[in-house]
Amino acid sequence: MNTHLFNYHDFTAEDHANETLLGQLNSFKKSLNCRFITVWAELEDDDGSENLIIVSTYPKRWIKYYSVNGFAMVDPILKKCFGSNGLYFPNKDTELNDCERRIFDEAKAQLIGGFFVAVPASYGKNRSVTTIVFEDEAQAGQLSAANFREHAHALLSNIIEEALGIHLSTYLTEREKECLKWAVSGKTDEEIATILGISRWTVVAHFQSAKAKLGVTNRAAMVSRAIQRGVVSLIKF
Repeated sequence: MNTHLFNYHDFTAEDHANETLLGQLNSFKKSLNCRFITVWAELEDDDGSENLIIVSTYPKRWIKYYSVNGFAMVDPILKKCFGSNGLYFPNKDTELNDCERRIFDEAKAQLIGGFFVAVPASYGKNRSVTTIVFEDEAQAGQLSAANFREHAHALLSNIIEEALGIHLSTYLTEREKECLKWAVSGKTDEEIATILGISRWTVVAHFQSAKAKLGVTNRAAMVSRAIQRGVVSLIKF
């Protein structure tokens, strides 16, 4: 497996792909009010070769310390989250052994953060684990599981797009495109539900899926990205 690490401090103005991901990471940090975000993404190329892409806002000192101490070999986040469905809270895991617990004790001692939330995501064979670090559990508790998942899927969507050149917007369903068409025209969720003869919550679910595929986390960005990707132009008004 080929490994590629993109760290906050390695981003440059000339590296547009990295700059895009950095901007998204920083935006999500602000939205989640967290200390750091790291994404571990396992992607498969067209030729079947596997790539591990790591995008992180961790300070270099912690990345070096993590690497030198071989934490990736014992990190319970990586062992338990890839391919899973639920959120994982390692600080609350009572079954961690001493080697595993040391990672989080060291992170707290080095002022990285005191509470970790690990969020799995996947699109086909491509999967990721997004680690979101907070000062404490109370800070993390202000956010919902749906909020965490939304951000994790948006990050994976954009990493796939940047690394593999695959626009997940091409996988929007016809119903998702219909909902987008009316959203672009300024209709509310309730109005769209009435027009399409479905419930408002079904419309909301379609938009949640569309946002993930478009790599965004709010309605305005969803509409903008749909227009940018040419999705709306494919729909006949």
